[in-house]
Amino acid sequence: MRYVILFSCFFGLVVFVQQLQANTPEYSLQATPVSKEINQDQAVQQLTNYFFAAVRTSDTKVINTFLKAGFPINAKNRKGYTALMVATYNGQPDAFNLLLAEGADPCLQDNRGNTALMAAIFRGEPKMAYRLMKTECDALKSNNAGQTAEEFARVFGQKKILEQLITEKYAKKR
Repeated sequence: MRYVILFSCFFGLVVFVQQLQANTPEYSLQATPVSKEINQDQAVQQLTNYFFAAVRTSDTKVINTFLKAGFPINAKNRKGYTALMVATYNGQPDAFNLLLAEGADPCLQDNRGNTALMAAIFRGEPKMAYRLMKTECDALKSNNAGQTAEEFARVFGQKKILEQLITEKYAKKR
């Protein structure tokens, strides 16, 4: 009896596959060409994601590997963040210092116009903020909402950073 049931199931499956093949248009097994540009963009985005993951976790060995391979240090993700901004937002001083030493541009802005200095203020990272104040960036540069780093320091209660920003601002005017 078992064999009859198994044979019936097998025969039913064969008939089903034959009907499916008869009613299905033939397809080529050749790969459909995909735009090389899309693949390259996807590859770059994936590499950027891996690079930023290394920055987020301060994996300086991986960061160095990317940089030695020629990965652009100022690459941006979809939100416009640079690796330096990501290191700052995540409170990773080793990655932050490495990126600055390797030439990361601290003056770049994300899609909302925020800078790495604004990120340091927002996250309460005074050492990073002080280091960024020493760069050639314009601390008076405003984001898309019209806020400057000084206003960030006021809003986020970063009194010491605010005092240093004011001191730096007046020192640069002289």
